[in-house]
Amino acid sequence: MALNTWTTGLLSVGLFATFNANASASNPITAKEAAAKVQAGEAVLIDVRETDELKYGKATPALSLPLSEVQNRSVLSKKIIDGLDHKKLVIVYCVSGARSQKVATELEAKGFKTANLGSFKAWQDAGLPITK
Repeated sequence: MALNTWTTGLLSVGLFATFNANASASNPITAKEAAAKVQAGEAVLIDVRETDELKYGKATPALSLPLSEVQNRSVLSKKIIDGLDHKKLVIVYCVSGARSQKVATELEAKGFKTANLGSFKAWQDAGLPITK
């Protein structure tokens, strides 16, 4: 079945939009890689889950910077982001990786190099230290 020009154009635009939406996506990183970079002083780890989600624990070396704080441009958000070293990789995580990707994109726009660990569960499953 041949596609008409209009349908082909829509598909092209859709594919282009999908490709561009991922163009600024941060690099994925494993929990073990993240831990090694943090331990070596090459990276900082940030938990972007909301405060009430921290009752389940957080990666021990992680700073807490909820997505809502970043989106609201809060004083806490400004303080933490202004204190980050542009020479270090900023590794972010949440529950699934979606919110951490949003924060990674914000940080990339501010000139930071980022990586997305994805989930807190990945850190836990790797047997890495957590704090409750």
